[in-house]
Amino acid sequence: MDFILHQKQAFDNNQRTILSNSSLILVKMAGEIHLKSTFVRIQFEKKLVDNIKSAAKKSNIQITKIERGRGLLKIFSPELEKVQILLSKIFGISNYSFAQELSFSSLDDLIAKATDYSLTYLNDYNSFAIRAKRFITLGKSSQEISALVGEKVLEQSKKKIKVNLSKPNFEFRFEINKEKFLAFHSTTQGLAGLPVSCNGKLAWLVNENPDCMLSGLLLMKRGCLLQPISFGKF
Repeated sequence: MDFILHQKQAFDNNQRTILSNSSLILVKMAGEIHLKSTFVRIQFEKKLVDNIKSAAKKSNIQITKIERGRGLLKIFSPELEKVQILLSKIFGISNYSFAQELSFSSLDDLIAKATDYSLTYLNDYNSFAIRAKRFITLGKSSQEISALVGEKVLEQSKKKIKVNLSKPNFEFRFEINKEKFLAFHSTTQGLAGLPVSCNGKLAWLVNENPDCMLSGLLLMKRGCLLQPISFGKF
């Protein structure tokens, strides 16, 4: 029991560190949305944004802004912990992560800041992997940037750590755009599916059958907005 409590406390402390160092939540939309035509995809993405804003308003959670990119949402809020809980209940999301958005002036500056970010979380772990993905020209490929950051982490760390590309304790991800990059590593799986109400409205007959609620959830996962109908008291 002591071991379990210790592990839980370590996990909670790590989550608290991630939260305190984060400026936004990065949301990756469900893969099925990407398969749609450009027009339909944009409509589904807008619907997901509307659903998140509506849920936040009903829960009295403040969202400063939501930036939409292809397959990605960046959610800014002073209540990121509450937003994370909210996202776990919304269809249309593949996964989401607490993230930092950092600016950089050169490749060397990018490598230095990515190294500092990684070292923040490696105190109690002995293996890591760097996954960089660039969307601009920097003179180095994504794989080369990953290798350079990993090399600096090994050089500067005072702990006994090692690189493990297959099953690391930490997998640091850096998505690099013009003058800014996103840094994140702890990812939570979402409910996937399609945003609710993107596929019309259905009447949903509620009864005592245990499978009734399950069928309703599955219909919502396919993007249907349900209107419950009941002929009895439950």
